[in-house]
Amino acid sequence: MATLEFETISLDYSPQQLFEYYNALDKMSINDIVITHEHPTKGKTIGELKKMVSDEQGSHERKDIVATCDRKNPIIKKILDEVNTILADAEFGDISFFLQKAGEDIPIHADYPYRKNCLLVIPVIVPPYEESNAITYYDNGGSYKLKEPVIMDVMKAHGVKNIDKDRLALHIEIPNLTAEEIDDRLAFWRFHKERS
Repeated sequence: MATLEFETISLDYSPQQLFEYYNALDKMSINDIVITHEHPTKGKTIGELKKMVSDEQGSHERKDIVATCDRKNPIIKKILDEVNTILADAEFGDISFFLQKAGEDIPIHADYPYRKNCLLVIPVIVPPYEESNAITYYDNGGSYKLKEPVIMDVMKAHGVKNIDKDRLALHIEIPNLTAEEIDDRLAFWRFHKERS
């Protein structure tokens, strides 16, 4: 069975509309984000969890800017509805924009307990944001460049290097499906789409 790490998915969306929606939202530091899944530590935010982990493993300060979306917003709802035509049983967890600044590479990490299983990442490449040469890579796995919407496994250790330009992307958590389940559903959907 194939294992998804970073798989492209074709979606009909407007980067300009996403950019305008992002600009209208309140922004916060990634460190202030509340952790959504149960975990054995006492940290309630990413910043608190990172402090507990850094006491044991060393520290890397994340400076991402995050804007939480309303899933009922028509722009977001259209994307969720389209994903549900491809992955009929997908459920959606956290939905947020992430702005990563040039030069702020992200070391190897896994997203859990903030996010679970898989993440749909939709790049917003409109001025002032340009395509970056950043590479998402997996520990003992592949390396990928984000140019179009992808679904990625966030349970596996991964990082981002060579962030040479500011990057804005919409992140949509798919917590109820594992990477293997999504890989199977995408293959099934593509097979039937080609036959129709």
